[in-house]
Amino acid sequence: MTATPTATRPTATDLKRTTGTTRRSEDDRIVALFGFPGLTHLSEALDRHRAAKDPRGRKAHFPALALLATAACARITGSQAAATTALKKPELWARCQEAFYALTEVELPDRPPTLDHVREFRKQVTQRTETLDDLSEAFTAAATGQARHLGNLARGVAPDWAEPDEAHVIFGDGTIVARYSDAEVIVCPVTGRKILTGSRAKDPKSAKIQREFRISGADDKNSAGINHVGMHTRTEYGPIVLATDIELGAEQWTALDLLDRVVRHAGDGVHTLVYDGAVTGWAVEYAMARHGIQVMGKIPAASSKTDAHRYSQEQIDHYVATVAREKNLEARGRVDRLLRSDILGQMYRGERPTAIGTSIYPSTTAECGYEVVYSSYLFTTARHDTAHGPCEHTLVLDDGALFTVTVDPVSELLVKDEHLPAISSVRNARSGGAWGTTTHFLVPCQTGDFEWTYTWTPAPTRHTRDSARQNRSPADPFGWRLRTTPRLVRDHHRVVTRARNDSESLNKAFKDTLPSKRGASIHAQGQRLDYLLFGVMRNSDTWLAYTQP
Repeated sequence: MTATPTATRPTATDLKRTTGTTRRSEDDRIVALFGFPGLTHLSEALDRHRAAKDPRGRKAHFPALALLATAACARITGSQAAATTALKKPELWARCQEAFYALTEVELPDRPPTLDHVREFRKQVTQRTETLDDLSEAFTAAATGQARHLGNLARGVAPDWAEPDEAHVIFGDGTIVARYSDAEVIVCPVTGRKILTGSRAKDPKSAKIQREFRISGADDKNSAGINHVGMHTRTEYGPIVLATDIELGAEQWTALDLLDRVVRHAGDGVHTLVYDGAVTGWAVEYAMARHGIQVMGKIPAASSKTDAHRYSQEQIDHYVATVAREKNLEARGRVDRLLRSDILGQMYRGERPTAIGTSIYPSTTAECGYEVVYSSYLFTTARHDTAHGPCEHTLVLDDGALFTVTVDPVSELLVKDEHLPAISSVRNARSGGAWGTTTHFLVPCQTGDFEWTYTWTPAPTRHTRDSARQNRSPADPFGWRLRTTPRLVRDHHRVVTRARNDSESLNKAFKDTLPSKRGASIHAQGQRLDYLLFGVMRNSDTWLAYTQP
């Protein structure tokens, strides 16, 4: 092996990372990739599919694993051309050779792979879906092992969702990456002639047109491009990407596929999945019934406003108008924002009655400092026996949180009274291998507080893309909406907030590695590979933080 020269001191530009931090140089991260232990888990999958010889009949010049590492470097440098150019630096390639030898005991050639080498490798990997399927499975096996090594997803730990353990939380999200280019062929409605737009090519046949992209309107989003869906977990040393894929239709199908894949390798080490509105209803039931995993995320808002919703808005508007009039002020602009902030703060703190179906949350983005959510709600009854006979209490589940209710003497409407936090929430095994939960609450009563238990028995049905929509209703509409860490309780909900922030950060970090934040490949399977390679790169960064803090 060639001796490694002394590394030059990194400049401020070298230290700039795609996430905006300045902790590691690009060169250090590239070297770490070539020595990343997670690569070795991908070797067998690569060797099963990659041809032993190149198209000219000669023995492949570079190990598949080295070409994979080179391809992943593009997610550090921003493009494949930039990655192969960077590796031409003698001192950098020497360090990569040494790192790869320490990992595999395989000596790499004195010269790094060329752009043609990497393109041929990518072609071999992406031309058959089975190859990427196999590689993705191997990647998840490696990633869950890395997570476990760093203290997450340990097996054999019983969950209690009243106090969720972040080490057993995974989080997922999808992000739509814009098309490779805006080039497309449209047909003139008058002449029927095909017209090329969004490209400088003179002939449509030579234009680089992305032919595969999302179904317009899927998930109520009209954005063109491809949805990249990922599952991750947060460790002390940084996030670990657990699984990746792409989706051209509704996001929930790929989200559930990724969940199934992660559980195949992590087992009962996953307790909680944090996801946005793409995973709701029957999908939440499936996650619990099939895997014993509690989904935490947004509850869909009410589809239409009720009398309670209208009362809340009228109450807020009346307060603003009355106070402004008393103080001889005009209720607009800054005055309107301050008065709305005042009454919403009172409602949030419980100093004013809040109508059922209205939830108030502090917000850093809302002009008045609070977000008003017109939420869906469901009633239930808590019963217990007293010395005077049976006693019943009406409870309401509003935006995932459980409350007692009372009657507002002014509006004569039911309003939320006291929030009931969960004492404990554990999973229980059911017949047929399914799971459910048992959650305990302490309900106040004049005769003495009592413990009320809610048992959730979700259906394990895994619907498909072909399932009729009318058959996808959840078996228990109350159970899947019940949240033991509702948004109302900020300390407990922090695990959800942090996971959502991490998801958005990873989505941004991925897009920042792409040319102009567009798909780096013209083909869907090429973009799928790019997202997987981002996961390899990101996990390598986390491993580097662990081994070289």
